[in-house]
Amino acid sequence: MAQITEVESLSVQNDTESIKEVEEEPLYEELTVLRSQFNEIQKENKKLSDKLSKMKVEYLRSLTSNTDSAANKLRRGLFFEIDDCKFHLKAMTRPDYQPLVDNKRIIEKLRERITLMNIELITEREHNEKIIKDIRDHLKEIEERRQRKKKQETEEDILELSLYCNHPVTGELMESKLKVHKDELLPSVLDKAYELMELAPHIPIERCRLVKYDYLNKVMEQSFDEFQHQTIGQIVGRAGNYCLFLETCKENETFKKYTYR
Repeated sequence: MAQITEVESLSVQNDTESIKEVEEEPLYEELTVLRSQFNEIQKENKKLSDKLSKMKVEYLRSLTSNTDSAANKLRRGLFFEIDDCKFHLKAMTRPDYQPLVDNKRIIEKLRERITLMNIELITEREHNEKIIKDIRDHLKEIEERRQRKKKQETEEDILELSLYCNHPVTGELMESKLKVHKDELLPSVLDKAYELMELAPHIPIERCRLVKYDYLNKVMEQSFDEFQHQTIGQIVGRAGNYCLFLETCKENETFKKYTYR
């Protein structure tokens, strides 16, 4: 490759600089124009700012000089209101401020009234509690009387009978007290007598019956075969000491009929 001579290199450099100068010249002129316009605008803004400041000063002077203007009256009114608020605010912080004193008196009276009302409420509540307690005690007493009466009536309706029976295995004579209600039918009384004497499983209840018994003479007085539909109270009546015998029979054996003489 051929080498470039120094003269040729300088020639190329000069040509490049000439091209740059030609390109930068319009840009510089445009920048100069813009800078000039900016300076003009900045000067105009300063003039407007100064003018506005003068107008503001003149307006404030007119407010102070013209006391009859609406703006000045409004301004004075605002100042008066502010001073009045400051005065009242300062007065409210003093302990002798009358509205505050009046409020304290009202609060004290309200406290006294509340205290009296509380005392009245407590007294009334205690009175109501006493009334409720008295009512409960009265109802309890009524219930107790009713229960006692019911128990007494029940006891009067309960018959205590002497029950005898020969044990079906040992043949030993057994004795017990049978308590039944007077309105129970004879079959029901038989069930209780059978259970009381503990005859099961030695003998079935179908081979058992109740008869009137004379313990002193050791004899059966009366059978009740025809009284199955009657109550034990109807059968026994008002007898004081009534004895029953739980009689048993062997299989295929028929009970004897006893007639009271």
